[in-house]
Amino acid sequence: MKYLSIVRHAKSSWDDPELPDLVRPLNDRGRNTLPVLQEIFSEYNIVPDLIYTSPATRALHTAIALAKANGMASSKLAIRQEIYFGTTQQLLKLLQHTDAVFSDVVIVGHEPLLSGFIELLTGFLPEKFPTGGTYRISFAVSEWHKIQAGSGKSEFWVNPKNRTEKK
Repeated sequence: MKYLSIVRHAKSSWDDPELPDLVRPLNDRGRNTLPVLQEIFSEYNIVPDLIYTSPATRALHTAIALAKANGMASSKLAIRQEIYFGTTQQLLKLLQHTDAVFSDVVIVGHEPLLSGFIELLTGFLPEKFPTGGTYRISFAVSEWHKIQAGSGKSEFWVNPKNRTEKK
């Protein structure tokens, strides 16, 4: 089995509207969501052995927090341009070229690309995929290159906003 967790970056700041999109940082709500994401990973026993992230600052900071919470070496965090600039087909190729040694992969990125990728893999299109949202997919394969469109099974999805509102 192979597992993929798709995570939309935590909430970003719009304090400086002149700041290029690629370098927008997390805002306070986004930074406060990071421990909630870590709790979600712990609760659902998500233990990634590789994290792909967009090069955007907000996605990178989200990915780093998840990596640190899981005791991952920085070598297991890969910045990939196609997660910011690419298409669902490019993300599929990225996944298909992942080394079979990795069993539990995370992609941290952006909308609307992530929803489209979930739909490509599972046939399910999330109506809304909020910042910090986590969507888990399983694949009944032993190697990533065997993954095809529609071959993923939706396991669960979690909206961290629902959890932070309860606290």
